[in-house]
This record gives sequence, structure tokens and C-alpha cells, in this order.
Amino acid sequence: PRQSTRARQLSKLGDGRPDEVNDVAFHCKQPILASVTEQGVGKIWDMAHQMELRNLPKHPESIYGVSFLGTQAEHQYFVATASFDLKVRLFDMRESKEIFTLTRHA
Repeated sequence: PRQSTRARQLSKLGDGRPDEVNDVAFHCKQPILASVTEQGVGKIWDMAHQMELRNLPKHPESIYGVSFLGTQAEHQYFVATASFDLKVRLFDMRESKEIFTLTRHA
């Protein structure tokens, strides 16, 4: 089937090369989507305005999982990524800032 324009935009790196999207997560209260890719890229998307909001700091290996941390006010801006680099990283998506890392998670 033919890919929509939005799907093509979600599956491209900043330099225009296609990248396989491994996982997506929808925020439970906001029209926000997080996506992670085979190339170690994590992005935050504004689905209401159909635009990219943030790039998360890149993992050196593929990212296979992403999740928002919850609905409580103090956690609603946190997103976690899990990568084949054996790290789980927690980000504050407002600033694309890494706030915690679990290493050697295997």
C-alpha cells in the first residue's frame, strides 16, 4: 500500500534518508507522539499541528522501545527509550534533556 505523506515524514531522518521506525508511543493527555528508529533516533511529534517538536539525544545503537511515564503532573513530560546499546534513558521532552540512564540493562 502507498504510504501517506505523514507516514513518510515520520520515517525519515533529518538528512532525508529513510529510517525504520521501531516503536511509537502516544501521550495519554496531549496530542503528542514519540517515535524511535533503527538508526538510534528519537523524536517527539505534535500530532495536532503535524510537526516535529524535538529530537532526543541519539543512542549509538538502534532504539527498540519508547514509553511516556504517566499522567501525574510531575511525570507527564518524561519519556523513556530502550536501546540495543544496553541503556534505558529517561528524557524530559520539554528540553530534550537526558535526566537518568540505566546502563548495562540486559
